[in-house]
Amino acid sequence: MASDPYAAGNTISQDVNVTSFATTTTSTTTIEQLFRLYEEGMEGWDVQASLLVPGLDRWMDVFLIGGYYSFDNQPFGPQTGGTGNVEGWKAGVEVRPVPAVVLNATWYEDERYVGSDWLYGLRLEIPFEMGDLGDGKGFWDRVGESFTPRRRHLAERLVEPVRRQNEAIKIGNETEDQVDVNTSVKRVTKVSITPRRIVMQDDVVFVNNGGAVGNGIEAGSASGTGTAEQPVDTLQAGADLAVANSIATNRLWHVYTQGGVDYTTGAIIPAGGSVKFIGSGTPFVGMNGKVFGTGASPTLAGAYINSLVGGNYVGVFGYNIQNAAINLWNFQTVEIIGNTLPGSFLQFIDPTFLTVENNTISYNPICIAGIVVSVHSGNTQATIENNTIVGYAVDNGQFTDKGIAFYVSDTASLTASVTHNTITGFRTGIWSQTHLATASMNATITGNTVSGALKHGINIYNVFGTTTASITDNIINNSPTGILLEDYEQVGHLNITALGGNEIRDSTSAGIHVDAMPVVGDASITVNGFDGNLISGTPAGAHVRLEKSGTSILSVLGTLNNTATPTPNPDATGVTLDVEGTPTLNFLLNGVLINTAVDVP
Repeated sequence: MASDPYAAGNTISQDVNVTSFATTTTSTTTIEQLFRLYEEGMEGWDVQASLLVPGLDRWMDVFLIGGYYSFDNQPFGPQTGGTGNVEGWKAGVEVRPVPAVVLNATWYEDERYVGSDWLYGLRLEIPFEMGDLGDGKGFWDRVGESFTPRRRHLAERLVEPVRRQNEAIKIGNETEDQVDVNTSVKRVTKVSITPRRIVMQDDVVFVNNGGAVGNGIEAGSASGTGTAEQPVDTLQAGADLAVANSIATNRLWHVYTQGGVDYTTGAIIPAGGSVKFIGSGTPFVGMNGKVFGTGASPTLAGAYINSLVGGNYVGVFGYNIQNAAINLWNFQTVEIIGNTLPGSFLQFIDPTFLTVENNTISYNPICIAGIVVSVHSGNTQATIENNTIVGYAVDNGQFTDKGIAFYVSDTASLTASVTHNTITGFRTGIWSQTHLATASMNATITGNTVSGALKHGINIYNVFGTTTASITDNIINNSPTGILLEDYEQVGHLNITALGGNEIRDSTSAGIHVDAMPVVGDASITVNGFDGNLISGTPAGAHVRLEKSGTSILSVLGTLNNTATPTPNPDATGVTLDVEGTPTLNFLLNGVLINTAVDVP
C-alpha cells in the first residue's frame, strides 16, 4: 500500500507499507529402533558358608559369611570391555535386628562380578498370612511380632526363601533388528507490514510563483528557503540555491519549477556545480503507479536559461520557453529533453557531452539556427535525436537560417549523431562546417525528415578541416538540392563513409550534388557506398551531379547505383559531370577514370 507522493523539505517522497514474508521451516525426524534383549546365567559355581554368631542370637541373628566363586562371564560369546572369567574370594556379614529386616554387606575379590568390590543390601521379610494358624494370632499380630527383637527358632531359618543370585546373570543386547525413520516438515510463513518513507528524489530546490499546490508545495516568496514548505518564487533564486548547494555537497541538485503562472524572468546559471531544471509536468513515478508531477509545464515568457561561464552539468527537462532561448557555454555535460520552445532556439558552445532529445522548437529568426552547436577546442560528443524543428523559411544569407547547425573550428573535434529529427521550413535543414586544418568532425546523419528547405536538405561543408560523415536513410522533400557535399580548400578532406538509402523528392537543381570546387588549390572528396538512393521528381536538373575544378580529386568507391525517376520532366539527367579549368576531368569510379556521364556503369 502506498500514499500519493508529496514534497517535503528538499525531497519528493512517498509513504509505503512494506510487506515482508519470512518462512520458517522446521524438520522433525523420528527414529524407531527395535532391539532384542536377553538374560542368561553365567556358567560356573559359587560356594559360601555362613556362621551364626552365638550369644547374639537371643536378640538378633548375626551371620559371618565366607566363600569362593568362579564364572564364565561370556554367555553370548566374545564381548567387548571387561569380560572373561570372573573368580575370587568373598566375605561378608548379615545382620537381622528383627525377624522382618535383613541387612547385609559382602566383599568380592573380583569387582567384575557385581561391578564393585562391595555389595550392600536391605531386605524385608514380612508375614502375610491372614488366617489363624492355631496360635490365636491374627495378621496384624504377626506383622507386629516380626518387628520385635527376639530369638528365632531353627524352624524359621529352615523355611527362609531362596534368593536368586542376580549377580550371576549376564544381560546383553543382540544386533539391531529394525529401524524406522519418519521425517515431518512444517513451514510457517510470518507476514509483517512496516511503514516506511521512500525518497523518490532528494536534493531538490522548489520554485513556485503561484499559490499552494496541494502536494506539499506551498506558495513561494522572495524570502523562501527553497524547501517545499518555503519555496522561492523565481527561477534565478532556485538556480542560485541549487548551484551553491551542489558546490557545497559535491552532488547534483535539482530545481523543481511549479507551473501555472508564467515566469517572466529566467535564470543565469552561476559558475561551477551541477544543476538540473525539472518542470512540474515531468512525472516522478512511485510505487503502485502513483505519480508526482502531472500538472502544466512551467512557462518562461521571454525568459532565458543562460550561462556563459559553465560548470559540471546542466539539464533542462519539461519547460515551455517562449520567444527566448537556452544558451549554454562550457559545460561538461548538457541534457535538454522534453521541452517546448515556441519562437525560441538552442545554442551550445564547447560542451563535452551534449544530448538534445524530444524537444519541439519553433524557430526564432534572430538566431542562425533552431539548434546550434559550436565547438572551438577539446572533444565534443553530441546526440541530437527525435526533435521537431519548424522554421520560417526566410533566406537570410549563407550562414543563417539552419534547422540544425554544427560549426567546428580551431583545434576542436566533434562526434555528432543526428537521428530521427523532423525539420521543416529552413534555408538548410541540417548543416555543418569544419573550418581550419586542425579541426575535425565525424557525423552520423540517419533517419531524419527534412521538408521545404529553401536551398539544401543536408549540406556538409568542409573548409580546411577534415570531415567524415555517414548519410543514410533520410527523407528530403521539396528542396532545390537534396544533399550537397562540398570541399572548398586545398587543405583537409571530405570523406563520406556511406551515402545510401536516402529518399529525395522534387529537387529542382540536383538530388545529390558532390562539389569539389576549391577557392584555393585543389579539393579532395571521397564517397564510399554511393548506392541505393531513390531520387524522384527532379525536373530539368540532375539526379546526381558530380562537380570539380582543376586537379581536384573526386573519387567514388563502390557502386554508383541509384534509382532515378526523371518525371515529370524527361529532360532531367541521371548523372551530370561538370568541370572547370584546363586539366582532365579526373573523376574516379573505383579507381577508373570517368570522363563523361556515358562512361558511368
